[in-house]
Amino acid sequence: MSSFSAIKHMALLMVVNLSLHNAIAQSKKASNASQLKILEVVEISDNQLQVNVEYNYTGKAGSNDTFIHAFPVESGGGSNFKELEIEKIPLKSGINQVGLLITKRPNTKAFTSESIKVCMMASRNLILCEVYSFEKSWLNFDLPVKVLSFSSSENKVNKGDSVKISWQTENASKVMLGEHGSEKFQQVRKSGSINVMVDKTTTYTLMVSPLAVKGEPVKLETKSLTINVSIDPVIGRFTSNRSTIRRGQSSKLSWEVYEAEEISLNGEAVTAFGDKIVSPIRTMKYTLEARKGELVISEDYVVMVTPFGAPVLSNPFSSIELCRSVDESGESYRCISSDGPFTSNDKIYAIVRVQNLSKAAHNLKLTTYNSFDGEEWIEVHQENRSLPKRDTDGYLEFKLEVENTGEGKKKLSFILDGNNTTNSEIAYCIDCSRMWE
Repeated sequence: MSSFSAIKHMALLMVVNLSLHNAIAQSKKASNASQLKILEVVEISDNQLQVNVEYNYTGKAGSNDTFIHAFPVESGGGSNFKELEIEKIPLKSGINQVGLLITKRPNTKAFTSESIKVCMMASRNLILCEVYSFEKSWLNFDLPVKVLSFSSSENKVNKGDSVKISWQTENASKVMLGEHGSEKFQQVRKSGSINVMVDKTTTYTLMVSPLAVKGEPVKLETKSLTINVSIDPVIGRFTSNRSTIRRGQSSKLSWEVYEAEEISLNGEAVTAFGDKIVSPIRTMKYTLEARKGELVISEDYVVMVTPFGAPVLSNPFSSIELCRSVDESGESYRCISSDGPFTSNDKIYAIVRVQNLSKAAHNLKLTTYNSFDGEEWIEVHQENRSLPKRDTDGYLEFKLEVENTGEGKKKLSFILDGNNTTNSEIAYCIDCSRMWE
């Protein structure tokens, strides 16, 4: 080779090396100028992520092949582009912020990714990439969600016992557990167990939702189970229609008992909801007893029996009662503290019921008698009263105050319109409570 040729060859090598050096320098300059930062990854739905990034691009923009995109990366480094729809956003010059969508396609295989990779591309050449650690299971949201099991360690417990509730689900996105009828449901693992303290019979509901598809309603799968709590027996009500009666009269006892295995009234077996008419000849205590296992509860009710016989009634009188006060809140009068025992300072009222009475005006004669020797009745007071006027014939109920004539055994006589055949009588006593049994 001539010296001229050698010089020419060396000059050519210097030009090539200089061009290559300039190209590498420009590439490094472009790479150093462009910047990329992943701000956050937001799970929009079960099958979609949004990756928010900030980038600074210094290259030429406006080309369809110049874009930024994000995609999930599996543990082995692979990316399932076939299962995904990856949004590509054109790069703009300068500093920009964008949200990049990653959406799993329907009816594609499930996989799990451990990170998200964001890359800036220009004409199929890689400009810059960043990786963000973010683990996610990309399930097949077309598969039906199933509750494989939902059970409790005990179905019947005592109040305050702890119960273990367990469940297993398949293809679930979210699992919620709570008491039926309550708004307080808690999110739990897709399969697992929890211990609950049960104070009363409670129904628990497991709500399992599938992976959501944007724009489509979510179809929940639910299962329920009930844990029954043994409840102590309760006597809800034990009363009578008349707490005080005269000899020969009756009182109707009634009761309601809950959660009892055996119920008795003064030793006689009875039903949980029932009533019984009693006619004691003296003051009587009735005991209602309820048993469940070894637990026994009871409640007493006393029917007072006065020392007087039932009123002697003649037509049209159907009922006469004497009392210290009257309840007028209902549709009819109700006697309180029936028959006393009365004292010299009490107001005494009579509740009188008359049937088959014409609507014409009527007069009532009241006569009070004393018995000082226990046999002979002596008149001590008499008065006339006009009955309340009515617009129709038939039944009449009225209240009137009776003259308190002081200590002793008494008899009150009622005569209607001066007709002695209507005479009706009722006996009582003032300041003689010792006569009560």
